[in-house]
Formats: sequence, C-alpha cells, structure tokens
Amino acid sequence: MKVEVKGYIVPNDDKIIYDWFGIGATCPADITTAIEQAKGEPLDVEISTCYGGDIFAGSTIYSALRSYAGGVKIHVTGLAASAASGIAMAGPSDMSPTAMLMVHRVSSMTAGNYHVMDTESASLQQADKAIAAAYEAKSGMTERDALKMMDAETWITAQQAVDLKLI
Repeated sequence: MKVEVKGYIVPNDDKIIYDWFGIGATCPADITTAIEQAKGEPLDVEISTCYGGDIFAGSTIYSALRSYAGGVKIHVTGLAASAASGIAMAGPSDMSPTAMLMVHRVSSMTAGNYHVMDTESASLQQADKAIAAAYEAKSGMTERDALKMMDAETWITAQQAVDLKLI
C-alpha cells in the first residue's frame, strides 16, 4: 500500500486548517489510518516535497512506521527536510538521485526572562538529541556526529545519504 508524506508535518489538530487552505500537510493520524487500512500488508512510504514541521508529530509518525509489523519501505523522491528527514529514518529506504535530505537543529520561538530562555535552551538541546537518535539508529553514527551534521543545516544529496548510511 502506498502512503504519501508531503507538505508540512503537523499535529493532528492542525491538519484541518492546512486542508481548509489547500496546503499540503501530513499528520500522525494520516499515517495511523494508512497503517490500519494496510491490514498487515507492506507499506511503501513516499516522501516527496516535505518541508518538515512539528518535531513531535514527526516523532509520532517515525515511531508508527518503525514499529509497523507489516514492513515499511521508505522512498525519498523529492525533499525530506527537517522533521521529514527523521521520518525517512523509519525503515529501509531508497532515494531518487535528484532528491535531498536536509537536517538541522530544532528551533522554536519563545518570550520571557532569562530563566525562561535558559529552560528553552535546555529543552531544545534535549530535542536535538531526540532527533539525532533517529539518524544514529539508522546509520550507526555517533550522537556527536549526528549533532555536528545538524549544527551545519546540512543539505544531503542521494549519494551523500548512501555514504552516511542514512539511505
């Protein structure tokens, strides 16, 4: 069964807004519904033009795909950026020679005094480690190497993804 991951990665409650405005988006419920409909048959997950988005929605999608007993094959056919690059780590994969992955550190917006900023900084650092864990699990790279790659907002070609064992 074919499953598409495209547009922005959004929480379930936000998906209706994207649909209303005709903006491509994928939420965890889209994936869990596809998994239920697959009834144990293998899933072919196509990540096309996916700009990334909410890290927790991305984590939920990654976890659902990774734990699906029917088997998952990931096909990166366009852009798998940010949260979508993490989703691409959920199973065996291939990548079009013209496609790209993009990885970077987690970002957010916050306001407040220095205590709030310190707390936000610590939270972002923990979130970075959580996302790096997907790259580590797929490739065997160290956390340090994954975080270094994320530091640079790295754009990764198909051949580089193969060399890094991300694909």
